[in-house]
Amino acid sequence: MTFEPSRRLDLLAEFESLVGEVVRLRNRGSPGTDIARAQGAADGFARAISTLGLATDADLLLCAQKARRGGAGPATRKIDLTDSGAELIVPSRPAVRAVG
Repeated sequence: MTFEPSRRLDLLAEFESLVGEVVRLRNRGSPGTDIARAQGAADGFARAISTLGLATDADLLLCAQKARRGGAGPATRKIDLTDSGAELIVPSRPAVRAVG
C-alpha cells in the first residue's frame, strides 16, 4: 500500500488543529471534562499516526508547538527584572512557599 505525502501533511495539520482546540478550551476556562475529551482526542490521534509510521515524534512535537504558539504564545518569555510580579528562584531559598 502506498501513501501520498500530501495526505501525511493533512494528518499533521489535523493533529495541530486538535491540539489547538485543547489550548483554546484551556484559555477560555472551559470545564475540565471538555478539556480532557479534547486532550484524549489529540492523544489518540497522535498515537494512531505515530503507530502507523505516518508521523515521527519530532513531527508531532513541532505541530504541538505551533498550535500552542498560535493559541497561547510561546512556552517561555523573557522576564524583566524590574517587573514587580516576577519572582526569581534563588538556590538558597525554597522554590515553593507555604501559604497559611
